Amino acid sequence: MTELTKDHEELLIQQADAAGPLLLRKAADLHEVIQKKPLDRAAANALLRQLFSGIVVDYTGPTRFLRLHWKQGGESVVTYGMEPAK
Repeated sequence: MTELTKDHEELLIQQADAAGPLLLRKAADLHEVIQKKPLDRAAANALLRQLFSGIVVDYTGPTRFLRLHWKQGGESVVTYGMEPAK
């Protein structure tokens, strides 16, 4: 059982090492796709689905934001709007 645990840990390390460059490439591909005009919605959607397990759009508070849930774990928050100051 100990050897299986060691093998599993080694595979997790290899997966993490491989995920970094792949994640960077997919993020760069997404950036490139969304910069092109006209927008290729199918390509952008495919890359978003590869990178994120979910995206929450919050437009109810004074600050509007996107909460991006990465497939590799963790989340990022992107502010996209705010109510004007009074």
